[in-house]
Amino acid sequence: MLVREELDNIFSRTLNCLVSPVGISFYGYDLGDGTYLPHQRAVVGAGTTLWQGVGVDGVPYPNAWVRLRREGGTFYCYRGNNGADWTLISQVTPAPAYPATVYVGTCAAPGTLERSAAVRFRDYVNLVTRLIPPEAKIIDEGATLTLHFDATDPDVPANALQFSLGPGAPEGATINAATGLFAWTPTEAQGPSTNHLTVIVTEDGSPPLTATNELSVIVNEVNTAPVLGAMSDWTVNAGQTISFRATATDVDSPTNSLTFSLLSPPVGAGIDADSGLFTWRPTLAQAGIANLVRVQVTDYNPWAVNAHQLSATQSFRITVNPLTPVTLQPLAHTNDSFSLSVSGPVGPDYILQGSPNMQDWLSLASNAPLALPFTLSDTNTATFTNRFYRVRLGP
Repeated sequence: MLVREELDNIFSRTLNCLVSPVGISFYGYDLGDGTYLPHQRAVVGAGTTLWQGVGVDGVPYPNAWVRLRREGGTFYCYRGNNGADWTLISQVTPAPAYPATVYVGTCAAPGTLERSAAVRFRDYVNLVTRLIPPEAKIIDEGATLTLHFDATDPDVPANALQFSLGPGAPEGATINAATGLFAWTPTEAQGPSTNHLTVIVTEDGSPPLTATNELSVIVNEVNTAPVLGAMSDWTVNAGQTISFRATATDVDSPTNSLTFSLLSPPVGAGIDADSGLFTWRPTLAQAGIANLVRVQVTDYNPWAVNAHQLSATQSFRITVNPLTPVTLQPLAHTNDSFSLSVSGPVGPDYILQGSPNMQDWLSLASNAPLALPFTLSDTNTATFTNRFYRVRLGP
């Protein structure tokens, strides 16, 4: 068997795995300047020398079997008796190295014109173990991808194969060394992404050869609905302000923007769309009513393959107490002043007024809404024969 760099150049370097009556030899011809000549062609010039003439080994002749194998820049010559069992004769690593693509063939030389010779060239394969890759895969984050890698080894008998993943494999990806079963469940943080995995299969031959293939896995971003924190019920008086901040979390990566809103809220209630700050001051007209409040948070995910917007809701109840009367309590009286206290439920706005005749009422305390309880000292009583007081709900 022959390995040649070129077909049209008689000075092409050639390696020979030669069968003869004395055995099998593995060699090439060298002119002394790094040029090798094929054995079957006329040697040009004088002074040729036998190069790498090693590995002579007896075999049954003429039914001889030879095998030529290459790994990288090294060539191996094997002998055999039956086409199934092989023995390494010799190996050589030419310098400079042979190119990646070479020509392989056979030749026959009967020795005399009265003789004939025949050779059979069969089963040419790339002796590097072949790894058959699956097609590129698309998977959603959180889903499990399983693939079975197939590999073939042309050696007879076939070598045992071991699978592995090359450097840069995504975290969590595994492959069964014996079966080639690949499995990976991309996490939330691993999508969206495009991943190029290198799968390696290694045989246990001598020398051990490997084959690699690349698998592309596209991981889709899948939007996950946000989660709203729990909310407590409230019981308040009319005019009493409720204020709290709704909280929400979103497990998506990259993090989505969140927007808060209220669904059919009571009149006057509101929530800040960005911060989730809820505020409401029930009016007097809303006293004695139980109100169901629904808070919604909505995300926006421009990378997701499913719906871009998902939402979550939480409900809580706000009960507004009925109105109750206030109490006016005299405290002290002198010739020119009168003091009293006003007490009642916290929340509503009240205005304290005074009148000399229960018809003309004047607002006291700077005409400002009162925060109860409140104590008033009226110093204008000397100008009135009678002085009446009342408390009314504020505007």
